[in-house]
Amino acid sequence: MDDRSRLRDEISVASALCLGPLADAPGAQVQQSLAAAAHLADTAERTLHLFVAEARATGMTWAAIGEQLGITRQAAQKRFGRQVPLKVTRPQPDPSASQVAAAVGLLDAAAERRYEELEQRASAHIRRMAGSGGVARAFDAVPAVYGELTRAGPPQARLIGRVLHVSRIEERTGRATRAEITVAEDGTLLGLAYTESDAE
Repeated sequence: MDDRSRLRDEISVASALCLGPLADAPGAQVQQSLAAAAHLADTAERTLHLFVAEARATGMTWAAIGEQLGITRQAAQKRFGRQVPLKVTRPQPDPSASQVAAAVGLLDAAAERRYEELEQRASAHIRRMAGSGGVARAFDAVPAVYGELTRAGPPQARLIGRVLHVSRIEERTGRATRAEITVAEDGTLLGLAYTESDAE
């Protein structure tokens, strides 16, 4: 995965993890929201460094970059003229095999319509969003739209902040999907989404 794709995924996941707690009462999901917000800030900084480097490569001056950022030419050059700070480029540790297996187990449960497992592990935010019909009502739409699962590809897993993000391509009877799940350190289900596998 190239850096732009990685940044796109990380911004998407980290911002979604911030949006959930923002919609809840203050203090909900404190640990996950703090970690997600910190990761979002680091990812935004990496993205800004990438865009400044691209602007410089096209001939944009430090003065023009500073103007766009609302800072002086000197401040822009001082901040972005060096390597991206280690604080925002340090690699995340690899998730453990047991963490990945647990997340994949939830993907399998969703594909096999074992929604009680998802309901038991769902965060308070997901349960609130699902409403009185529970998660079953939300996930019953997946087979209706994409068809039944016929084969699942290998999972791609990484930690984003302190949250495990796992995705895999699922071949289905209707259309192939990219299934993505986010799980907290304690195994709480924070998000589960399906998109067409070739969709951005």
